[in-house]
Amino acid sequence: RLLGHEMAMVYQDALSPLNPAMTIRAQLKQLVRRGGRQTPAELLALVGLDPERTLRSYPHELSGGQRQRVLIAMALSRGPKLIVADEPTTALDVTVQAQIITLLLKLREELGFALILVSHDLALVADVTDRVVVMYGGQIVETGVTADLVEAPAHHYTRGLLGGVLSLESAAARMTQIKGVVPAPADFPAGCRFADRCPLASEVCRTTAPDLLGTRTHTAACHHPAVDLITTESEAVQ
Repeated sequence: RLLGHEMAMVYQDALSPLNPAMTIRAQLKQLVRRGGRQTPAELLALVGLDPERTLRSYPHELSGGQRQRVLIAMALSRGPKLIVADEPTTALDVTVQAQIITLLLKLREELGFALILVSHDLALVADVTDRVVVMYGGQIVETGVTADLVEAPAHHYTRGLLGGVLSLESAAARMTQIKGVVPAPADFPAGCRFADRCPLASEVCRTTAPDLLGTRTHTAACHHPAVDLITTESEAVQ
């Protein structure tokens, strides 16, 4: 009951979740019959699509951006409190990417749902989010208020990711890169999963998993953080 009512997903592949043999009208009607709060036409208008044309269309007759808007309309059908958008702009051109993100932020403001944006695009994350959670190997390595984390990243994986974005923006001769590749789960070190790729890794990193430590606005799981996250004892959190 949680998924589809309190929580909804917007997937990165805008074609696979849609049934190619059914019109958009038929697919939206199925959702509305299961507890939707608005008509298919109202949902499509909400995401900026022409209801009359879109409802009679099949998924392959729509552009990638239009299909993504249909998925957003489907996610909104039951008035969720939380929407998880998993790489919602993948495979879309830059202009359409901006339109989709702008739409999601506008709807969040108007409808009051919480939004989790899953993305590898650090520039996008820095621009539109309030808080960031950085994950590596299936574990949280750093989290905090976006402005604090971007200004002073503590984990060396985060620094590598942001370094790549900054080197592109500054037109540097060489782009910042993180050495190595993500290992298979069976090959993760016993300690920090980033240890084999970290420039400051020591023996303790390979044998002991670090705790997520820091302040209420910024924490990191690192034995050798790049910045000191604890400024006073009262700010410390575990």
